[in-house]
Amino acid sequence: MEKPFSAYVGDDPYVFVCYAHADDQVVYPEIEWLNQQGVNVWYDEGISAGRIWRAEVGNAIKNASRILFYISRSSLASDHCSREINFALDELREVIPIYLEDIALTTDLQVGLSSVQALHRDQDPRYRDHLLGAAAGSSRSTRTPSALPTQPSRRVPMALAFVTGLAMIMSVAWWYLAPRQGEQSEEVVNLVIEPFVLESESALGLEYEIQRVLSGSLGLIIRVSDGSAIQADYILRGAVQNDELTAQLVSQDGESIASWRINVTNELSKATRTLARDLLVSLGRTHDELPQLDEEIPQRTFRTYLRAMSMLRGSHSVETLNMALGGFSQVIGDAPRYAPAHAGLCSTYLGLYLEHKEESNIQLAEIHCHRALTLGGQDPTVHNALGMLYRETGQAQKGVDSYSRSLELAPYSSDAMRGLAESLSRTGANAEAEKWYQEAIKVEPSHWENYHALGIHQISLGYSGLAIETFQTAFALAPDEPTILNNIGVAHFMAGEYKQAVVYWRQAVEQQPSASIYANLGTSYFFQRDFKSAAEMYIEAHKQAPKDHRYLGLAAEAYYVSSQDEHKAYFRRAIPLALAQLDIDPNDDTTFANIGSYYAGLGDEENAKVFIERAMSKGSQNVDVVYYVTISYSRLGDIKMASEMLDNLITLGYERKLLDLDANFDVLLDVMKEKSNQQVTAD
Repeated sequence: MEKPFSAYVGDDPYVFVCYAHADDQVVYPEIEWLNQQGVNVWYDEGISAGRIWRAEVGNAIKNASRILFYISRSSLASDHCSREINFALDELREVIPIYLEDIALTTDLQVGLSSVQALHRDQDPRYRDHLLGAAAGSSRSTRTPSALPTQPSRRVPMALAFVTGLAMIMSVAWWYLAPRQGEQSEEVVNLVIEPFVLESESALGLEYEIQRVLSGSLGLIIRVSDGSAIQADYILRGAVQNDELTAQLVSQDGESIASWRINVTNELSKATRTLARDLLVSLGRTHDELPQLDEEIPQRTFRTYLRAMSMLRGSHSVETLNMALGGFSQVIGDAPRYAPAHAGLCSTYLGLYLEHKEESNIQLAEIHCHRALTLGGQDPTVHNALGMLYRETGQAQKGVDSYSRSLELAPYSSDAMRGLAESLSRTGANAEAEKWYQEAIKVEPSHWENYHALGIHQISLGYSGLAIETFQTAFALAPDEPTILNNIGVAHFMAGEYKQAVVYWRQAVEQQPSASIYANLGTSYFFQRDFKSAAEMYIEAHKQAPKDHRYLGLAAEAYYVSSQDEHKAYFRRAIPLALAQLDIDPNDDTTFANIGSYYAGLGDEENAKVFIERAMSKGSQNVDVVYYVTISYSRLGDIKMASEMLDNLITLGYERKLLDLDANFDVLLDVMKEKSNQQVTAD
């Protein structure tokens, strides 16, 4: 069969493909598809008889980022394939087995590959997605079990963390670089870029793009000012007017260091990179230290990219995300190998997933994250995007690894620090997470998202009072962000200050309605025993996010405690949506607990206990998990277990005063009170 393309030659990451030539009709279409997706592929095009195997194939294996091994009867019988894979294992290369048929490995390969997660071409309905993930460095089929994210619960109002997560994966956010390990250390220079003066929005966000381009320079801490005074060694001021980019670099004393005037009629992208290089030279950087820049893209495409990125920096409504989606898609259509646009699309799809829980958005985010990694493996923005993808699919430890890699590339990135902290928190390493939250604040004390993320962490640990103070600091820095208002309400609610909570939630829903805020208003009605209004708010939340099982479950609870038959229909509708969530994150103990409570609400004891036991299999310290397990046992009439779990819930920090207000505990508390009275009478 004719070879589909030339094997990759170059310094970028690539995959080595090991296969039997008898399988080329199956393998060639697959590697051609991978190549079209931006994956660099080395494969044996037919080495001439005079070549030495070690020199040609051996070097290709040693330098490959990973090995794709297509397994069939032919490949297992091939001496060449056996030598290649054993050599790869000896060189500690990562080998991804891909089964073309159901067959057992040979004895020698069993030793090296028995513990490796494999792909099965004819058995996996999402094989292409997983193949692309494996080729680019990861696959969702190889998830690492991890501690769970703290899911917003029925009784713990829903904190909005998306803005925090999304901003850290945008390629425009703060990327700071210092000398890498093993390189000569130098004095760290602080540079602040002030907001540029623009005659139109077509160059909006240009200062952030300059910052991103500069991120490869050693020992340079770069911040984009929000207009407030920031201490720095140097300040860059600029403007884009009349198709001309002007900029001036001044010292902290106001002394002019350099100035530029560049025509940008047709080449704003090129002008941005020219300015970045000249700026580094003006700061005394040598040419060896200058970063490798992205490919230049056409003027119209670059302006579209800037607009899409500016949308991600704004309010993260579904409408805004869809506009960003359109922009990034247009950029990739014009420049399919532009890594920052793929990273932007990854973040956009993740944002849409967090809004609506559509599994297809996770799949698309995965594809573009891995494409960005293949095209821009040295760009910290890509590793931040990948870190969030891992975190939101239950692979928190891999998220830690990705953010750590980002910090190797950009040691002063507060966004990478914040992402690392959130991932550590989800592995249960709360003390280490706290350290990185504080480090992010130290690096960027004027960045509201650092405080916002810390506040969410404090809520998850039960420190409501501290969280209120932290959120108030974030609000002072960004008073127009409805997510902050929502979370101030959450913190007040958890502190038992319900009236204050409702005030903040109403302000938030007026600024930007969202499913979580409607659900929180529903919770406020629930605690006031206005179950009809509570159900209406939960149903409104479901309309905003129809694939999120939680809002149907909440409506079902409101009907359940008010003895209305509608609860059964809502519990039944919630179960398949929750099971779909487990397809994305099979380690999500909170969702297992949710499903257990849904079955308990239906009186299905057998299924309820299956999911309850799975939720508690790791001895959960998650308040949400224990909450739902407690009410599940109560609904099933198992008062002994419900009482034990209630004690655990209180130990974990659930406010005692919330118990009397929460109708889910009415039956349990009444039975416990009756038993206590009987005990007193007996004594």
